[in-house]
Amino acid sequence: MAAERAVGLINSQGGIDGRHLELLTKDTRGEPGRLLLEARDLARDRGVMALLGPSSGLLASVLSDYAEAHEIPLVLTAGYRPLICLKKKIPFTGPLVSILISGLQ
Repeated sequence: MAAERAVGLINSQGGIDGRHLELLTKDTRGEPGRLLLEARDLARDRGVMALLGPSSGLLASVLSDYAEAHEIPLVLTAGYRPLICLKKKIPFTGPLVSILISGLQ
């Protein structure tokens, strides 16, 4: 997966501000309800700094609504909404590293 390679590359170069990234994955089985449960687990219980995914347009809409409601930066990989959704609605066109750095602010 491209995200795994990107995280590996970032970590091999010292991470971001000396902090290594960890990519956590969840299997939502294509179910909106399960997606919300997993997103909540990642955001509330695991304290992730951003969400990435999902691979389905229907789920992209569900995850985008969740991320916006909870002010969590989101990088979509499918769907019709903007691919990058940050809590402050800042338009962004940079590479993945810059997205992750922006998510730290």
